[in-house]
Formats: sequence, C-alpha cells, structure tokens
Amino acid sequence: MVTGCLSAAVEAAAEDQLFVEGQRIGLELGLGGGWAPRDTAYTRTLETFGFEHWTTSQFRFSAALETIVVRYFSLLLQTNRLDKQEWNRDSGIGDDDHFNWNTWTLDVHLRAFYPVTHWFRVYAQFGVGPTFTGTRLYVRTTSSPEQTRFREVDVGYNIAGLGGLELTSRHVGFFTQGGYFYAPSPKNLLGDRHQSGGGVLLLGISFHFGSRS
Repeated sequence: MVTGCLSAAVEAAAEDQLFVEGQRIGLELGLGGGWAPRDTAYTRTLETFGFEHWTTSQFRFSAALETIVVRYFSLLLQTNRLDKQEWNRDSGIGDDDHFNWNTWTLDVHLRAFYPVTHWFRVYAQFGVGPTFTGTRLYVRTTSSPEQTRFREVDVGYNIAGLGGLELTSRHVGFFTQGGYFYAPSPKNLLGDRHQSGGGVLLLGISFHFGSRS
C-alpha cells in the first residue's frame, strides 16, 4: 500500500513537467507587433548619403518547436521576423533610388516554465542564434535606362529574453509572449550596424503532441 502511494506520487510529480495529459512536444505560431530603434549609426549613414526614411513595418512573426527535457525546463528552436525598413533617395534622373532590409532570426532557447494549474503555465526564456538580414538596393545611373538591383545577406547574431503565459487543452492552446531582442544587423562597409531587434509582443496558438512513455 505504501509502495502504491509512493508510485502514484512519483507519477503525478512527473506529469507536472509535461503538457496536458502527457504531451511533451509543442509547436507555437505567433503574430504581433514590435518596435526597433530608428536612429542608429547605420541609419545615420544612410541619411548622410541622401536617403530618407520611407516606411517601417512593425509586424512581427514567430514560430517555435518546443521539447520538454527535464522537469520545468524545455528547449526550443525558434525563428522570429524582426525589423523591416524601406528608404528612398531622389536620383535626379527618374525613379527614386530605393533601399530596404528585412531581418530574421534562427535561435535556440532555454525555457523555464511553471504549471500554475493543469491547463495554465507561465514561463521565461533566453535564446541566442544567428540573424539573417537581406538588403536590397535599387539605383539608376546615367549609363543604364533602368534601375540596377544589388542584393546582399548580412549574417549576424542576436540575444533574446522573452516571457509569456499559455492557456492550453490537451492538444491546442493559446499564448501571449513579450520580450526584447538585441540583433546588431545589418552592417555596412564602414562597420556601422543597425539594431534590428527591439521589443516584441505576440499573440499565438500552440499545438501539443507526443506522449509520456
């Protein structure tokens, strides 16, 4: 009888580290907004060369695959869309010169979470990984009747700290997540960098799979 009670207690404690009814794999998709600094060494150099800010997208997207590894801790492979900006410059000979960039991350995160109830948990996470910033420059010269396009991909790094809460059933849940990214990318030939990170706030849906063996 004592052995049975101990066994039941161990099983109950083990289940605390899992999602509802033993699910241990999670998939998250989040949409929301964010803000990145606009006045940086990188953007000041653009202004020096005659470019003017046109638009900044505050749309943010996140996708993550989570696996629980030990009690109250999980690992995530996560990607986030960060800063996207567009800049224009008067070419004087036709269409404006145009420059834009778009930054994405691919990170590994360690998440510490606490199941407040069977269907509600809170968490904090820290992540690091590379950033990939695609830049495009469209310019027109007197030697060409059309704009010439230049494309580059700047590979940098980012550091992220995030926190959130999740309401979940057996296989489907909803979460809100907020935090901050430090992502010094892109970089120009002068060594100036732009901070494409900044704050984010997301709402999303999660899916849970797998079972406790």
